[in-house]
Amino acid sequence: MRLNVLGWLKLDEGEMLATFGNARLVNKLTGKIELVGGSDEDRVSAREFVAFFLLALRHRTQDVS
Repeated sequence: MRLNVLGWLKLDEGEMLATFGNARLVNKLTGKIELVGGSDEDRVSAREFVAFFLLALRHRTQDVS
């Protein structure tokens, strides 16, 4: 019997939310959102993307209050 260890590792990874080059934004099964892999440029573009949407979300929640 051959074990599928890679399948177990991917199961623990969670849901992929977005990709930026080789960087992946992953929602872990624990609820934590994490940026995995990628070059420095990929990570910078991911941070800009997240910062933009967090800013938009902040403005949206202030308008509702």
